[in-house]
Amino acid sequence: MLGKYDFILLEDEPYDPELYYEGKTECPSVRVTICTSNDFYDSDPEYVAFLSKYHTTSALTSEALAYIEETGADYKTAAKWFLNEHRDMVETWLTAEQADTLYAAIG
Repeated sequence: MLGKYDFILLEDEPYDPELYYEGKTECPSVRVTICTSNDFYDSDPEYVAFLSKYHTTSALTSEALAYIEETGADYKTAAKWFLNEHRDMVETWLTAEQADTLYAAIG
């Protein structure tokens, strides 16, 4: 829904753990940590480099989900659309050679 319609975030009092359960403040933010096993870290440094640069937002996720809902696209088609739609961002996650390989593969 958030990716499909122009919602407006209503302002509320900043998060306070003592007042939150009384419905008097914003929800707490959620920090997402990307992690790997030690074996993966040691064996796949180029993937680790990618993961260390990767970032996203709930707005981007909502946009992709809205695309799927509106077009009936499967996840593979939606992923290709997303990568093409946000090429500038994706290219910050990859080396130039990796980006060239990716975009050559997906068309």
